[in-house]
Amino acid sequence: MISIKFDGTNVNPDSVMAINRSHNLFMDSFHLGSTASAIYNIELSKQFNPPLNVSKCTLYENGVLFATLVIDSINTEDETKVKYKFTDGMVNFNFEYSAEALINQMGGTCTLLDIMVEICDIANISLATTTFDYHDMEINWYDDRFTGRDYVGFVAELNGGYSYINKNGELEIKSFSSISKVAIPVENCSSFKVGEEHNITRMVYDNGIGTMLEVGVEGETVYIDSNNPFINGTDDEILDILTTILTKLNNFKFYGIEVKDMPIPDVKVGEIITFNLGDEAYPVIWGYKQIYNTMWLGGYSFKANSIMQEETKVIDETTRSINSIRTEINRQSGTVSIIAEQQNEMEDKLVHLQVRAIESDVIITNQKTENPSGYASFKEDGMRIYVQNTNIAEATADRFNCNKGLGIQDWAIVQGQSPSVLNVFRKE
Repeated sequence: MISIKFDGTNVNPDSVMAINRSHNLFMDSFHLGSTASAIYNIELSKQFNPPLNVSKCTLYENGVLFATLVIDSINTEDETKVKYKFTDGMVNFNFEYSAEALINQMGGTCTLLDIMVEICDIANISLATTTFDYHDMEINWYDDRFTGRDYVGFVAELNGGYSYINKNGELEIKSFSSISKVAIPVENCSSFKVGEEHNITRMVYDNGIGTMLEVGVEGETVYIDSNNPFINGTDDEILDILTTILTKLNNFKFYGIEVKDMPIPDVKVGEIITFNLGDEAYPVIWGYKQIYNTMWLGGYSFKANSIMQEETKVIDETTRSINSIRTEINRQSGTVSIIAEQQNEMEDKLVHLQVRAIESDVIITNQKTENPSGYASFKEDGMRIYVQNTNIAEATADRFNCNKGLGIQDWAIVQGQSPSVLNVFRKE
């Protein structure tokens, strides 16, 4: 028997006209870092004067708490009933977040766990999981482009899994596990259809502009979110992270399945349940869409399409030619580098573009090194050219100068009598 409380006050069970719920980690494709919310719709009869100012809902089954929810919307347009839409506390994380103040407060360095604790404090949600992969990763930079919910997803991705709000309204960070929580005989279901088989064997990080790193063997591929700021560093460091994640997910097998009218298991979203058909077993990732009528009723539909992403290719032809583009990110120095290189037996071409936050400029050079001695620098006020770390020329909107071995020759540009005439003077 379901009982409902709105803001701690019991709802008259006779006023309840309908309850339904849904919670699925994925819309169409399997991925890591899901932060999907559970949604509950409750309809109460207007004959019982249901409250119109509600902020929190708790649901109990046979006196045991099983859901803690927050209000999303209240609809009173129907003449006979009030429609309440509730969601879990994951929506509380929909705020812009920067770790700048936290890092400064902690002397310049904090951990990933420190960031998660602060995000949960802001969201007014308790953090139930305090040990997860890379929880002790040291962070001395901040990125304010993302929401608190984005960061929850990034951490869940590092942990090889997903996040969800538990029955007590707390945030849990979970890893996917192949261990089945319950087995359901297919003869207890109706309209059983088996879909695509999935078996994770490969992990890929591809930022789309030349850096493509992979671990595992050919097969079902999981693509890491290239926006995840915690997956960064050298190629070897990123590969170590991919390997750690794949260690959890390697040969993680599940199916797409469509079932109508099935026994509803007492398992959490994201856990594995197994449908048994004769000698065959079909593991699936649990999610639900159900209605309540003295008991939860519904089926199961999960169609996790394979993600086929166009991956960056590095060409290595029989003529020993190399066409490569790679990116390098250094968060400590605030630089992003893109190096494009083409080599063959006749020539070697290289362009190195670097964005430098500290110097507030963009430079272009033909040298691979992070600190080239010769380059062109572009800032808001103009362009400068350096050779052997010496500024030999610069140009702005109203002046330019150059050094061709005679010392700096300073020049001025002045408009002539006609708008089409510019007079150039060397300053003494």
